[in-house]
Amino acid sequence: MSTQIAYEQSEFGDQTYYSVMKETFTVRSNMRRVQLTVVAYILAQFSGANAVTNYLPEIFGIIGVQSTNVKVYASGLYALAKLVCCIIASLFFVDVVGRRKSLFIGITVQMLCHSYLAGYLSFFMRDPDNVSKGASDAAIGAIYIHAFGWAVGLYTLPYLFGAELWPNRIRSFGGALSQGFHWLFYFGITKATPSILSSMNQWGAFLFFVAWCAIALVYVFIMVPETAGRALENIDALFEHPWYLIRNSHVEKLQTTEHNHRIEDAADLEARR
Repeated sequence: MSTQIAYEQSEFGDQTYYSVMKETFTVRSNMRRVQLTVVAYILAQFSGANAVTNYLPEIFGIIGVQSTNVKVYASGLYALAKLVCCIIASLFFVDVVGRRKSLFIGITVQMLCHSYLAGYLSFFMRDPDNVSKGASDAAIGAIYIHAFGWAVGLYTLPYLFGAELWPNRIRSFGGALSQGFHWLFYFGITKATPSILSSMNQWGAFLFFVAWCAIALVYVFIMVPETAGRALENIDALFEHPWYLIRNSHVEKLQTTEHNHRIEDAADLEARR
């Protein structure tokens, strides 16, 4: 860590608020970090997870749950399920499976759950009297399974990216910038959800979320690097690649050695001063 700090000090000089802003928005590798964290939070919110969470009692009512007490208890159980899944994901899953695979698994689970809910509501809204109990139970189950997909994918990973992708010198500012966009998009989707549900006949809202999940899968495949198992000091080398190579871990290893040599040289120079 101290070697990395010495390298950044020799490369960019003394730290001021202006220098941090300039380094964040004018250095190409850092703009890639901005793009990655901002897009991650956009996709996280538009994947529909917080729309489901914030309006869960209403959504339970849409899929056929009538009792107010059942809606409240089911919402509480959903919150507990998300908590357990988030703990498992953040402490074990994302490191064992890897960041990219976690995103692929989580987004795919979300997309399948949204797809089932869209199909169920499309049929249920047309002829609610002929919907089987099994189909209704499966719709409720899909909401809870959706909590797992959200926890291991677009909930946990954007927070990790906001913390571990940034160089030490601008990590605090980068994390604050990431969280600012997170709450901005959270506010936007929370306000928009009632309009989305009403204007798209309810079931269409879930197709809308499916489309965003599909976009997220494509984006993750092309643009998201694998950072599991990498030291924070070595992540800089990832962003020195062209954008279309950033996901290839075997290419990253070639430049990591060169990047580490530059850091060591800078540290030696700083030590001689």
